Amino acid sequence: PISFLNLTGPLVLLLAALLAAAQPKRADAFPTRRRVGGAALLALVYAAGAMAAMYITYTPVGMVRIVGLQARYFLCVWLALLPALAVLLRKTIRPAITEKAEAAITPLCACYAVFGAVLLFQHYFVGPVYVVYA
Repeated sequence: PISFLNLTGPLVLLLAALLAAAQPKRADAFPTRRRVGGAALLALVYAAGAMAAMYITYTPVGMVRIVGLQARYFLCVWLALLPALAVLLRKTIRPAITEKAEAAITPLCACYAVFGAVLLFQHYFVGPVYVVYA
């Protein structure tokens, strides 16, 4: 219900993948084409399964759209595709990423998570604040 988190969440994940596109210490730590292809196939099967489950369970017969399908059901699809994105990002922008930027990924994502937790706590337990009193 918090549009800020809904809009910025994928961007923060994209930034995390971008900053995590550093060279791994071990050769087997980097996703191979086979691993990336497997993750992409798993993401595709999962997305189709989520849509089929919601169509079968909640959607009236003949309806054009799927009722009950929410974006949160596809979060794991996005996370499964991030290694493939990291592969592409490493090949295109790796020389431009500094070690300082790579070191900033964990504190950046931690600060975003804390901010999101505070917003969600405020929304569910305090109530939405729409009016600012002067």
